[in-house]
Amino acid sequence: MDTMNFTPSYMGAHHMVGNDVFEPQRTNNFEIQFPNLGKLTSAQGGMEFENPGESITLSVKSVGELSQNIDNIAVHYGNNAIKFAGKPSLNDISITINDFIGMDTERILEAWSSLVYNKYSQKVGRASVYKTDAYLLEYAPDGTNVKCWKLEGCWPGTISYGGYSQDGGSIREISMTLNVDFAFALDYEK
Repeated sequence: MDTMNFTPSYMGAHHMVGNDVFEPQRTNNFEIQFPNLGKLTSAQGGMEFENPGESITLSVKSVGELSQNIDNIAVHYGNNAIKFAGKPSLNDISITINDFIGMDTERILEAWSSLVYNKYSQKVGRASVYKTDAYLLEYAPDGTNVKCWKLEGCWPGTISYGGYSQDGGSIREISMTLNVDFAFALDYEK
């Protein structure tokens, strides 16, 4: 039996006063960027979008959690089993987007989605065309100390274009599931 004598590090919060180390990360200080999305063309070919990644970034309302799971491999011997690391898997990320008319956000997402599957030609695209990298950035309240996740192999899975109602005047929201192959936490300068 362990007999270590544990005691609290601090009994109050005085050590946090005026100490930037304890500045909390706020949930609203973030951006998701798609810098390599390139120029997109609508599925019918009638509309072109020069900087679609920036329009998506500026329209994002929320980004769901990023989580990784590592399966375990159980090795049995006698009356017991021990566990070893198996294959890792990454969740799909849910994104909620405000539908800004002037940004053509809905049409941009539809154009990106048509690279995956074009409803008009009924062709599935090549991954080298529809997959792109994204960056999930976290900022301090003053815009400094960026923490960054690089999300590799991103493409739109499910897109729900939202509904309408005569009863209200709220912002129409689009929800998208972003499929991600790999996520890496990048080092940053403090």
